Amino acid sequence: QESPGSNCTGSSLVWLDQRFGVMAEFGLMKIARLLGKEEAVAKLLEAAALEEAGQCSNAIKVYRQAYKMWDALDSVLDESGLPVAVRREAEACGVDAAAFPAQIVLNTQDSPRFDPEAPSQWLAYLEEHGYCILAGVADAKAVTHGM
Repeated sequence: QESPGSNCTGSSLVWLDQRFGVMAEFGLMKIARLLGKEEAVAKLLEAAALEEAGQCSNAIKVYRQAYKMWDALDSVLDESGLPVAVRREAEACGVDAAAFPAQIVLNTQDSPRFDPEAPSQWLAYLEEHGYCILAGVADAKAVTHGM
């Protein structure tokens, strides 16, 4: 068994995460199910996990298996994060690939901060959203030191 990091570079792991991270959970896997290609995507994810664990020789073998099962996987990604050949194949079969986003769109709006002395406000927000931010509870030094 290869040790983590042998035959792998940090940049390949960044590429791996960008290429197969959330994509498999969203658009790619959903399209694969519709086209009967789930096993190919499962092999692709297995290969990605092997590469991430530093077992690159094994990963190469499993990538080859995945690409033989569905050669459309072995193509560049489009602007939405799907392999372009997968998108073309899906659209040729009448599947609207745009209906299956490859990536999650995150809400990056600032969260409201609440006065710790106004529990009715922050408790209501906590109940609705599952979290809340209390303002002024820790100063910058405490935050920096994790206190």
